Amino acid sequence: MKNQILNTLMTRKEYVSGESLSETLGVSRTAIWKAIHKLKDEGYEIEAIPNRGYRLIMETADLVESAILLHLEKESRFTTIKVYESLDSTNSEAKRLKVNKTMDEGLIIAKEQTAGKGRRGKLWASVKDEGIWASLVLVPDIPPMIASMLTLIAGLSAAMAIEEKTGLEVGIKWPNDLVISGKKVCGILTEMSTEADYIQHVVVGIGINVNQKIFDENLKDIATSLQIELGREVNRVEILSTFLNHFEKLYEKFLKIMDLSFMIEKYNQMCVNVDQELKIIEHGEIKQVTGIKVTNQGSLMVRNKEGNTEIIYAGDVSVRGINGYV
Repeated sequence: MKNQILNTLMTRKEYVSGESLSETLGVSRTAIWKAIHKLKDEGYEIEAIPNRGYRLIMETADLVESAILLHLEKESRFTTIKVYESLDSTNSEAKRLKVNKTMDEGLIIAKEQTAGKGRRGKLWASVKDEGIWASLVLVPDIPPMIASMLTLIAGLSAAMAIEEKTGLEVGIKWPNDLVISGKKVCGILTEMSTEADYIQHVVVGIGINVNQKIFDENLKDIATSLQIELGREVNRVEILSTFLNHFEKLYEKFLKIMDLSFMIEKYNQMCVNVDQELKIIEHGEIKQVTGIKVTNQGSLMVRNKEGNTEIIYAGDVSVRGINGYV
């Protein structure tokens, strides 16, 4: 009912009477009043005038279920949304929900993470209400060997969403980071559970630094946020819902094609590793190469010092620029 009221207020810019809402939804005026107050508690600014009714003044910028659902495309697979005040990790919670069989496909959001997970066992700083800390829960009918391509789909989706909503120039650092001004603004961690030759589920975790104003001493030289780059606060609902809509479109194409050929040109245009001198760090060993392109299978094609072409698979490999992170 609450979402139905919100949809009505969104589509009708004039005042909507409590009596009209009550008759349309078949509930009491008291129930309408309670739902309006729940929406106000979620951050929606709603004007209420006696004998005129209710009018939506401003949408909420808080990451609440109703706000995200409003902006998702029809038939979205992310209509099951769970929002938590605090979690150790959204990826961990996603896996717990799958083990307990309490979620099929959907979205998990935490206002803060106490043990946010990054790639290769690193922690991800997840300050309360300053970023987007979320996990997509998917059950794709694909071979396990191509599941890692979902990281690249998420990366391109997030890059396009940030550019679309902020105008900032975003680069993709293969395989799982986004950068702005040479600093990390987003990280992606894809994990899956498999049995024999099929996938039970895949969890795509994403962390986007949105409204941080400062970073700790150990992060300030390598991390940035959308607010730092723009000089103003950014609406997290807009960024997240736009990301989800982009992801869904790319994901549907991926399920049909089973590779990244449909998006690889755009990905390579945004990839900061292409046509750059790079350091490949694997098991403590470093070799210098030149990035050529990301392939349809999501691997990084490089040229070594001898002039030979090599294919680099993500795994435990770290890719860095010659002079630093990018």
